[in-house]
Amino acid sequence: MLVQAAWVAVNTHPHWREQYGRLRRHKPTNKAIVAIARKLLVVVWHVLTEREADRRADPDMVAFKLMLWSWKLGKERRGGLTTPQFVWAGLMRPEMGEDLTHIIRGGTVRPIAPAEEVLALQSALEV
Repeated sequence: MLVQAAWVAVNTHPHWREQYGRLRRHKPTNKAIVAIARKLLVVVWHVLTEREADRRADPDMVAFKLMLWSWKLGKERRGGLTTPQFVWAGLMRPEMGEDLTHIIRGGTVRPIAPAEEVLALQSALEV
């Protein structure tokens, strides 16, 4: 699965494309992609153990994925949060996207809740 993820990363992300190109000059294709897969695994390990965002992650893309996840969860499984609030809460955990106010996909502008709104709501839900 990591090798498949590595191919996607190499084909879609400039950093991983550059890393692969550098490795490919010295290694055969299969060894280069396995090296990228290992590097991805290290990134995943850091994200999970240190609960911090990948420094190369695109906050806009992360916010969009959180929005999709919110829609799949449905209102009752989001812990009382609206979709814009759920997105901002998801961005707050790894401390990324502080300046995001909206997501634009397919010409549609979708707002993200302000940090103050989410923090106030979380305080009220914890009591």
